Amino acid sequence: MTNKDIGSYVWSILRDRNLSSGLDRYDHLLAAAADEDLVVAWAVWSSIAYFVFGFVLLVFIAILRIKSARKNPFNLYLVYLMIPDMVFSGGCATTCLLNAIKGEFWSKET
Repeated sequence: MTNKDIGSYVWSILRDRNLSSGLDRYDHLLAAAADEDLVVAWAVWSSIAYFVFGFVLLVFIAILRIKSARKNPFNLYLVYLMIPDMVFSGGCATTCLLNAIKGEFWSKET
């Protein structure tokens, strides 16, 4: 069985609502949540990630616009640390939003 076969097996067979009570914790952790629960989680996470992206972008622009803030080496250090955070937050928010709109994983093969 390849990884692709295992992945499709997990998504097609192991759903949390379909598990019997005799299974162990690992099976419950492996099972996917209901689609409705995933959509709610993606929508909430997308909102939080867009808020983080906007806040970091606001601080980023503020540091770059204020000349006295740019002169402080620590603030420039923070600016360079904000770049990966903005990329991750924006990408994560967009992916979660696309998943929530579609109602399932965007990358899921049909």
